[in-house]
Amino acid sequence: ARRLADAGGRPSETASSQGKILMRVPNYIEQLASDAQIEFDSSREFYTQIPEERQTNLSYYMQLPLGNESQGFSQFITSDVRDTVDFYMANLMDMFVGGDAPIRFNPMNPEDVEQADIETKYVKHVIEEQNDGFKTIYTWFKDALIQKNGIVKCYWNEESVEQPENYEDKNFLEYTQIINDPEYKVKKVEIESPLFEGEFTPEEFAVRLEEFGADATIVLESAKFEIYGYRKQDISQIVIENIEPEYFVVSSSWANLDITNADYCAHLHYFSRNELIAQGYDYDMVMDLPTGSVDTSSMDTAIRYAKEAGRLVNTTAATRSGELVEVIEHYVRDTKSGGDPKMYCIIAAARGSVILDWYEVDRPPYHIITPKINPYRFYGDALADELIDLQFARSNLWRSGFDNIKYTVSPRWTAKGDVDLEALNDYTPTGIVPMGADGEVSPLITPFVADKAMEMSALLENL
Repeated sequence: ARRLADAGGRPSETASSQGKILMRVPNYIEQLASDAQIEFDSSREFYTQIPEERQTNLSYYMQLPLGNESQGFSQFITSDVRDTVDFYMANLMDMFVGGDAPIRFNPMNPEDVEQADIETKYVKHVIEEQNDGFKTIYTWFKDALIQKNGIVKCYWNEESVEQPENYEDKNFLEYTQIINDPEYKVKKVEIESPLFEGEFTPEEFAVRLEEFGADATIVLESAKFEIYGYRKQDISQIVIENIEPEYFVVSSSWANLDITNADYCAHLHYFSRNELIAQGYDYDMVMDLPTGSVDTSSMDTAIRYAKEAGRLVNTTAATRSGELVEVIEHYVRDTKSGGDPKMYCIIAAARGSVILDWYEVDRPPYHIITPKINPYRFYGDALADELIDLQFARSNLWRSGFDNIKYTVSPRWTAKGDVDLEALNDYTPTGIVPMGADGEVSPLITPFVADKAMEMSALLENL
């Protein structure tokens, strides 16, 4: 199965006894991979403010600390970003997913009515049945509302599975018919006969049968066969999956939301070695890949998992095969070839020095949306961008109000003379504060302004 990108492609690197047979990487692909890695690094460095804004938006949505908290004071955080985003999400999902047929092809003429109906049902089946359409669309929209751009990847995934198929109590004729079925693969055969019994492959059984010579007929007439095998079932289909915004990179020179004709874009992956081996990549090559560059502590991922581990690193891997490897899926246009430039998908690891796969594509398989398009720019504006200042202001007003009430009800005190300060700090109701003849205490009066803070917060909320 090829899960990293579109169907097609050829393996790369040298041949190995484990995994699939690998081919030599052409020089022009190596050069493209080198150019792609340079473009990847420069494009990530170009957009310096975008990642910071995305992380701030996500942090505010999750109601994480604002960064100005002080011990002993209120640390309350309003939920303006979360409430507004979730409100719009409910309306968007009802608009795009609710109803009987939100996906619909309109006929162009009377003869096209039946065909349009077939297309509508097929696309609806692909999105809603083959893929988890509701979840995909929900995540797509929510990423856009919070992190500026929502990204999905749509591609054809070629995959087959081994469907077990076993037979019991078969005679030799039935056995012959089964093993000669070209679509059926035999793993083992258990044979029971008065002359002998055992477990064999079909080839081993044929050799053993020759040893009986003239008695072979007696063996075959009395033998009972149990056959264990499988049929390969093709489960290839269109796959639609969400891409974390921080894992997608587009050329710094591209100034359009539609990347169909972009010269470069890339998708960053973190795969365990086990995952790469399961996808068919060479065992020895995968186990030799470095892991040192895997650390997302400065990315949106750290914010997304702040209430859990907060980081995606290799220290949690129980075995070396579970370690994470950085893999970049480059889509780069060969502009140096002249004529009509071709676009290649190059899947590389180890900073582009190890090419796992490459193949020609028509276009990058990514589709991007944004709530507010910025003309001549790839990145749009998120709904959360407009709510950050509001949540910061209202949070601090509520904190001021809470602190004001706290110090109005439980004021600080001045004390002089013989006063038991420990008892003074004990706010037990009806508690007694021992003091000597010269002791004196008096509260520090805090003006009550909490009501003004609440009025201001309500005013900001209704803007």
